[in-house]
Amino acid sequence: MLSFEKDIKPMIREEDRDEMLFAFDLWDYADFKRDIPRIADRIRDRTMPPGGGWSDEWIAIFDRWVSEGMKP
Repeated sequence: MLSFEKDIKPMIREEDRDEMLFAFDLWDYADFKRDIPRIADRIRDRTMPPGGGWSDEWIAIFDRWVSEGMKP
């Protein structure tokens, strides 16, 4: 089972986190989970993270984490 701390957070670069701090903290599980519908849409259309979209492999990991219940 995937987790935010082990699998998702390491894919978020520090500069991506810094860019989004005005809205939420991408390294904070509670912030990330609270905004998951908006974050998920932007990850899937590759407009987020702001420093460049994720690869198909990373998007698949993210989608699996969401489908598994978004474990911290």
